[in-house]
Amino acid sequence: MNSLVFSKPPSIFKSAMRLLAGGVFAFLIYQVAIHFATGDCTSLQSEVRSRGPSMLLLLFTMATIFAIAGLPAAMIAAMTGVLMGPVSGASLASTALTLGSLVAWKLARMLFKDGTLPKVVEQKLQGPWIDNMMDQKTATGFHWITSNAIASPLPFSYFAAVTGSKVPHLNLQSLIAGIFASSFFYVAAYALAGASIGCAAINHALGFDVSQYRTMVIISCLSLILLARLQSWSLYRSKL
Repeated sequence: MNSLVFSKPPSIFKSAMRLLAGGVFAFLIYQVAIHFATGDCTSLQSEVRSRGPSMLLLLFTMATIFAIAGLPAAMIAAMTGVLMGPVSGASLASTALTLGSLVAWKLARMLFKDGTLPKVVEQKLQGPWIDNMMDQKTATGFHWITSNAIASPLPFSYFAAVTGSKVPHLNLQSLIAGIFASSFFYVAAYALAGASIGCAAINHALGFDVSQYRTMVIISCLSLILLARLQSWSLYRSKL
């Protein structure tokens, strides 16, 4: 955990890692599209919409289960971005992450209400990040949840479980509002990446035109860089 806290915001490193992750994501989508896709990305999204509420409920249920399990929010958002587009994908992913975090918070409050999590989890929570967060816990509320959830090296559901166990005075309204606010900006960037980089990869793999995605890809890359700077700044501020 110590390596996750720096003396100054490591924005360049995080930005580079996000762009690299975007390249890996595009390559994986490209390979999947070659073997399984039967139409371009616009057709895929139209098919999802045509199936109505049942498909929406299925995607939401899957995203919520992934969120509870601790699957990275970036992967969930990118998946919904590819299948639903950037706006609908971000909304669904953020809501699923909030619900998953709420479930994790409630379970931790019921099972580990004495403030002691399983030993394997406690060992991963050693370091300046968790110490600084706990030092601020008397001021818990919406802003505390939002800033710490953005800076957290943990998935949103794991972060919620930690607060559920170790911060008994945190109220439910603050948790829900803070997780939704922090996750929405996070997943918006990755849903856009899914709907631009991911869709461009699908279209290119199938031989369709990708020119319509060029502007979106550039905006997506800039959004990921901005997100990296925001997270680095939040993590840096938490040390002050």
